[in-house]
Amino acid sequence: VQGRPVDIALPCSGPELSGVEILTPPSPGSLQALGPTGVRYLPRPGFDGTDRFTFRPLGAGGAGAPAEAVITVGRDTIPPAVRRFALT
Repeated sequence: VQGRPVDIALPCSGPELSGVEILTPPSPGSLQALGPTGVRYLPRPGFDGTDRFTFRPLGAGGAGAPAEAVITVGRDTIPPAVRRFALT
């Protein structure tokens, strides 16, 4: 990831899987839910380094074992696009 949001399919399986529970959210990034086992990781603008979060699957049989996701965020090397420019 280079300072951009990335979609992550969490590797969860089991009978009647209903979703995932985020146990420890990432910091300084954040997460948005994408369906029952997917999330979108959003790095904080200007952050580069390692971020992590813990999660566990949820299903009819209860909660599964916790797992950790580790995300390495690279420095954003793509310059911003100028959309409008004016001199006053």
